[in-house]
Amino acid sequence: MRVVYASLACLFWLSCSSTLILANKYIMVDLGFKYPIAVSGLGMAFASLFAFIYCDILGLAPKADVVDAKFFWLKIFPVGATQALCLSLGNQLYLLLTVAFIELVMTQFLLQGVDLPAMQTLKFIAPSATLCLAVSSYIQEYPKMVATGALAIPWAHPAFFCMAASLGLVVNVLGIIIIKLSSATTLKVLAAVRGPIIVLCGVTLFSEHVSMLEFFGYCIALVGFLLYNHAKATQAMTSAKAAIKA
Repeated sequence: MRVVYASLACLFWLSCSSTLILANKYIMVDLGFKYPIAVSGLGMAFASLFAFIYCDILGLAPKADVVDAKFFWLKIFPVGATQALCLSLGNQLYLLLTVAFIELVMTQFLLQGVDLPAMQTLKFIAPSATLCLAVSSYIQEYPKMVATGALAIPWAHPAFFCMAASLGLVVNVLGIIIIKLSSATTLKVLAAVRGPIIVLCGVTLFSEHVSMLEFFGYCIALVGFLLYNHAKATQAMTSAKAAIKA
């Protein structure tokens, strides 16, 4: 069942993360809200609020006794700050590059090596990232937002911003679940295979040009993903047979 759950999580992650990339591009390019740090901050703020309600208000997740003030500032906060940097830098690429090329350079940074439930992990990381993004956006972007009247854009198009925030929450939770059920390598492979999906969407929805070299590169990534899944399934079957014999 662990393999089944991991496979379902991978499929949902592919779908949601691909949609999130397209939603962020639409917000920053088509709607003209060219403030990548603020977009990232809105998503992480929503994730922080949801995780707090889920864990502390509703009590649906086990308490994290291992996290004290020292643990938070030495191990969790640096991860949140690094994730904030990755998110803001990644979103800035939407203003400069095509969707297809974004897939060549974007990376995802997730907490590893800490034995916490997925929502508890998100509850501690998301506020750290939100704080860093809020301070950075206030210093770098807020004056320009006020000067250009960009603050009216989210109010004029709330559905798109809410959709992007919701997708960001789902992608973060699924990413943590995938690492716990499989490995960080699986998530990296998924990020690579997401390329062909984004390329197809970029061509059909945004009329982007994709060279033959890019096309073959993403085909190779897709084949690699299929081979990786086959190898993981074979390994799981072998381990199961060995356990039965033992």
